[in-house]
Amino acid sequence: MSKLIVVVGLRGNQARNHRHLVDQILTHTHIQGGSVANVFLKEDGWKVRGITRNVAKAADWEAKGVEVVEANLDDKASLVKAFKGAYAIFGTTDFWGTIFDPATKSKLGEGQPLNEYVFYYEQQQARNIADAAAETGGLQRFILSALCNASYWTNGRLSHIYHFDSKALVVEHIKTNMPDLAAKMSVVQIGSYMMNWGAGILPRKQSDGSYRLALVGKGETPVPQLFTTKDTGYLVRALLEVAPGKNLLGAGSMLSWKGSLRVWCETQDVPYGGYDELSIEEWVKNAPFDHALALEFAEMFALMDDPGYAGGDPSVVLPHHLGVLCPTTSWEEWCRGADFSHILNQ
Repeated sequence: MSKLIVVVGLRGNQARNHRHLVDQILTHTHIQGGSVANVFLKEDGWKVRGITRNVAKAADWEAKGVEVVEANLDDKASLVKAFKGAYAIFGTTDFWGTIFDPATKSKLGEGQPLNEYVFYYEQQQARNIADAAAETGGLQRFILSALCNASYWTNGRLSHIYHFDSKALVVEHIKTNMPDLAAKMSVVQIGSYMMNWGAGILPRKQSDGSYRLALVGKGETPVPQLFTTKDTGYLVRALLEVAPGKNLLGAGSMLSWKGSLRVWCETQDVPYGGYDELSIEEWVKNAPFDHALALEFAEMFALMDDPGYAGGDPSVVLPHHLGVLCPTTSWEEWCRGADFSHILNQ
């Protein structure tokens, strides 16, 4: 009898203009679930059920063999129904989709920053996923996409990375208050999306034809780079092949920003021009966002610099530590296969 994996966040094949950071973020908010579905559709002994808010927009997934059901992360009862019969659940939430939804602004309190509102909203949605999972009879495994608690790991130095902390606080809630579900849970921390190269992470062509990169921090700390569209599903599959309780950092390569730029330049046959260290204040000043959101991005890059993307959490493991097959795409492989014409034709 086939085992059922239920995938939250099914959409994942949107086509947007990848030259713009907002479009890049919106393109990638749903690809985790799409990657998981694609991998398990090819696995013998598994059935895939995908959750979406609008079944009519998921005909392509139904054609692939996914059982598509309608549920809303704001409605726990709909999730309980959608999770029925699941052997495993993959849960993810969509911070950025809510951030860039024009309707969100009407829900803010007086003077409340947009990302602060979404910080609490995302936590509630993730708690709804957890509560519904806890009520799912026969559930054996629960994989939750989360990130580190940046405020905790930096002792409050970086306290505005809401899209990290919101997810981490739900993991802590499950471990503290839901021991039965926690015993079935593993966490996957999705690394820096390789596809963000060329949007928020944009090498600039210099007058001599070389390319330079300017980001917050020294650019020397290894950053987990992940081809999220392709490899998230393999990370989840690997977690289901080992005992629960893992805290997996999803990475195809661990490279510093300087190293990433060098490899990219080599694969594109262009000269490496160097790296410019920016302060948080400098990045915020030049960002195409309001101050609160710009500060969140700037502090995120500062976290990657010190203490690192996963905060220095000693419980974190990389894919090769799991001891099972977990194919991932290296940074060099991805660079050789991606289209960078919008950068090279600057």
